[in-house]
Amino acid sequence: MVTCLPESPRFESSAEHDVFEVLREQLRPEDVLIANQRFLDRTKDHEVDLFVLMPGYGVVAVEVKGGSVRHTGEGWEQRSRGGNVRRVEPVDQARTALYAARDYVERDPRWRDSSRSRIRWGYAVAFPYTELDDDFAAPDAPRWLVQDKADLTHLRDRLREVVAGQQTRNRVPDLDDVELVREILRGRNRPEFSVTAEADERDAEAQRLTQEQLMLLRVTRLLNRVEVRGGAGSGKTVLALQQVRELARGGGPDKRSPQRVALVCYSRGLAAFFRRVTGAWPRKERPAFVGTFEELGQLWGAEPERDWLERVQPPPGPTRSTRYYEEALPEQMAHLARALEPGHRYDSFVVDEAQDFADLWWQPILGALKDEEAGGLYLYSDANQRVFS
Repeated sequence: MVTCLPESPRFESSAEHDVFEVLREQLRPEDVLIANQRFLDRTKDHEVDLFVLMPGYGVVAVEVKGGSVRHTGEGWEQRSRGGNVRRVEPVDQARTALYAARDYVERDPRWRDSSRSRIRWGYAVAFPYTELDDDFAAPDAPRWLVQDKADLTHLRDRLREVVAGQQTRNRVPDLDDVELVREILRGRNRPEFSVTAEADERDAEAQRLTQEQLMLLRVTRLLNRVEVRGGAGSGKTVLALQQVRELARGGGPDKRSPQRVALVCYSRGLAAFFRRVTGAWPRKERPAFVGTFEELGQLWGAEPERDWLERVQPPPGPTRSTRYYEEALPEQMAHLARALEPGHRYDSFVVDEAQDFADLWWQPILGALKDEEAGGLYLYSDANQRVFS
């Protein structure tokens, strides 16, 4: 069966669909049938209704017109089912589209820089519902160029004659030529889905604030203990990032000095996202710490879970890790926080996913503030996304 591109195209008219199906049945496996191929140059947007690539013969662009078509002696007219009559130029459309296609292919470096000479290109028009006299002729449309209703039964052969009958030195394409034309029509250096592009979009979103969020941020500048609650998609994380940035660089209406800020969250995935976003900021706007609560403890020297399990050897069961994260780790961190040097303490903590922080986790966070009473604690939470009760 002939190769069709796309395999199941969508057509604007039943006429295009019907001619496509006729050619699908008649063409050879080595032929290629392309539907709705567009070409854009600096002067015009061209579209080839059907594009037929035939090794051993040539390439033919086919313009299809449905309804009833007639020639007035001065030009072509088309009447639709509703009775509307309009002037059409199928031959001009086919010709200009064919030249646009040929120019596009021959300008492509894969063709231009090869040793290939020009192959045979041709164009034709098809009126699948109109009957023409066998002796029809017009100056710009000899009978062999125009395919009517009766011609559909041997349409493949008639399209072959369009290029085979050319009095030209242009050669007939072989299988390699047709494969190269097909590949060129797919474009070159095509972009693929990019993780970097998706990350850039998320980063841009992370720096965009609505007017309501900006107003909320201005209010929170005057407070040192704030909890912001909101559902998924409400922009909590965007606001948290912007708050970190402003605290770190200082300034603003309250004339605060730059702060040493820790940005803490529950999940490793969000922590990785935070590190990537903040890593692109100017150095003066970056937080002093970015990561999970556990990573903060490891920074201070807390005992890792594996070492704790080997040392304590708690009974097997689902509570083994729970005891570490909800009891042992925060107890260690509370002790380590009290021993932190002044230069290692923080002016403010910004906590995202605060709804998942265990009760004992807040003790080391408060203990790591430079000023436990006046230090900043900004929480962003969503009770509907709570992982633990």
